[in-house]
Amino acid sequence: MAISIYELIEDSPPGEVNDVFNDIRTLVSDDKSFFEEIVPCLERYNKDQLTNIKIPGSEIETVISQYNCENGRFFDPISKKSFQFDHLNLQVSDVQPYEIDEKASERINGLLRPLLTYLSEHFPSSVNYGIFPGKNGAYYIVIVGNKYNPVNFWNGRWRSFYQFSESSPAITATLLIDVHYYEDGNVRLTTKHHSSFEAKSTDSSDIIAAIAEEEKKYQEELNTTFHGLNDNDFKSLRRQLPMTKQKINWENISSLKIGKDMAGRNQTY
Repeated sequence: MAISIYELIEDSPPGEVNDVFNDIRTLVSDDKSFFEEIVPCLERYNKDQLTNIKIPGSEIETVISQYNCENGRFFDPISKKSFQFDHLNLQVSDVQPYEIDEKASERINGLLRPLLTYLSEHFPSSVNYGIFPGKNGAYYIVIVGNKYNPVNFWNGRWRSFYQFSESSPAITATLLIDVHYYEDGNVRLTTKHHSSFEAKSTDSSDIIAAIAEEEKKYQEELNTTFHGLNDNDFKSLRRQLPMTKQKINWENISSLKIGKDMAGRNQTY
């Protein structure tokens, strides 16, 4: 049951996981085992989706991810705090000081300045990020931008994951986009892009510049693809209008000649 539940949770559109959760809860009638199985599913979901959280006593937000989790606790190297996180109720608790290696702290601060400049220029105010140290000199940068507009029946999320080493300009990346439009229909766009590229140097500003260039390149590729879809694939799916170039008013069709002809034919059978 846990596998099928996670598949449903994982496939939740951006900003709609609570709706999916409540629907599943209704279907299983609040079965006790459901709550035992749903928490690991939500933990995985929150890590994968880079769920935004605010740490009490800190002015900045951080994200939940696999890269800032140690022994069941999460940490934020920028505010230097660690905490417990309730994945069911999305609540932070047991906030404690977090010690980080001085060299790693300097590197993170060096990456932070150009990263914030890039995000402020290219993302909406709802963007969040994380810079986390890993093992053997590895570093991870994650970016998540959420745009929720349920009044106009659409929600969207951008996620990007980057990994690089302290001693190398090589960077590996995964970029994901998920957009859901559901007015008078149900249309969803999901994309996944994996790539490897190199910065000019291992300098923090060059690392962020390379990331910015990769995201720009991917966005341009998406724009080209969208134009192709609109000009070709989507056009072939559209229903062509009749020769009059007008839609048929089916409610008044009985008053038209075609309606009378159809009625006359029905009477002959």
